[in-house]
Amino acid sequence: CPMAIALKENRPVRNQEAVAQRPDGSFFPFLPFPTPLRDEDGNLIGAINMLLDLTDRQRAEEARFHLSAIVDSSFDA
Repeated sequence: CPMAIALKENRPVRNQEAVAQRPDGSFFPFLPFPTPLRDEDGNLIGAINMLLDLTDRQRAEEARFHLSAIVDSSFDA
């Protein structure tokens, strides 16, 4: 878990995609941004996290791949 890594290693975690489950049971890809919080002495006191939902990006990549396959196969005809 990226947040556990951020807390254990006391460092931000970046570029580590993950998958989460929504309350309706569906899954979605996301990019987490866990970042440790430190006090004025540099001691770890907690962490914050932002999640970037990658669903739209994934759908666009799938559509691009599909269209690319259609174009590639049209040259074969």
